[in-house]
Amino acid sequence: MSIRNIDSDLNIIGALADEPNDEDGLGAEELKAKFDEGGNAIKAYINDTLIPDVNDEIAGSLATALDAVEDALLAQGNMPSGGTAGQILVKQSETDYDAAFANVADAVTGANIAIADAIGSRVGLTGATGDAVLAKILDRVVHGGVSPSDGAAAAKTCAIAGFTLVSDAIVRVAFAQTNTAVSPTLNVSATGAKPIRYAGAALTLPDMVTANVPHLFVYDGEYWQLLNPRLEPLKSSEVAMPKFGNAVVTSSSSPITITLGFRPRVVQMMAINGSAQLPALFVFSPTSGATMNASLWTGSNSPVYIFTVTPTATGFTVSTTNVANINFNWFAV
Repeated sequence: MSIRNIDSDLNIIGALADEPNDEDGLGAEELKAKFDEGGNAIKAYINDTLIPDVNDEIAGSLATALDAVEDALLAQGNMPSGGTAGQILVKQSETDYDAAFANVADAVTGANIAIADAIGSRVGLTGATGDAVLAKILDRVVHGGVSPSDGAAAAKTCAIAGFTLVSDAIVRVAFAQTNTAVSPTLNVSATGAKPIRYAGAALTLPDMVTANVPHLFVYDGEYWQLLNPRLEPLKSSEVAMPKFGNAVVTSSSSPITITLGFRPRVVQMMAINGSAQLPALFVFSPTSGATMNASLWTGSNSPVYIFTVTPTATGFTVSTTNVANINFNWFAV
């Protein structure tokens, strides 16, 4: 609306005769009232017309502004009060800008079921929706366990409560011993031994799986892919100190066992039998259980005696052929 103009005639004094008493017949009080008439007309206009019109104009403009603000707020959505832990905000209609708190299971309905099915199929829960899918996802993110397997054993095992083997499952395994086996496998919670791979290939170094280091594996449907192998060489503090000693093989049928506390990679021996001495150096694969022999020959090209050395996870064994009571010094690392 617009503000109304004052339409009262304010030409009051000017309209009087030159001698209002005589010509207009006005008494003293009536003449004084004529002087106040214009001011009172203006007063009435201000109080009865102008102020109400201004108030109405302001109110209308404010209402329009508030409507615009409300529309802007609605366009941004609203945050209702209330709700409980674990609930989410869900849009209530296709056109309104309203939202309300709802349980996840209740929210995953209609078209959202297809999304939940897609997620559920990745965690072994095809057809499940809502909280069940979320719980399964959380349960399948990373599984932790400890493998007590011997380092020399190719078949590694690890027990994780509630574990289900599915593609993209991730496990975190701490091994009790550094691996020394060639082509190790990992069997989690009796789900089957699966070969361990790194970057899609067999381990180039067995000790890429190191004791007391939490290793992460992801199952690709066929292999356990190692995500964080030990690539740098072992520190000096982690390498077994060399050991040496002396022993006697009393008979060909009685091999002896030398305990080192680690699997040797190099064994040096000096066998002594009277004036005959047999130096021998054995270099073993860090994982292979292969046996190596050393022989002392005479001028007749017949071996006087043969040493057979076999590495073990904790040392090595020595046996002889064709001779007994052979004394030898050894050095192993």
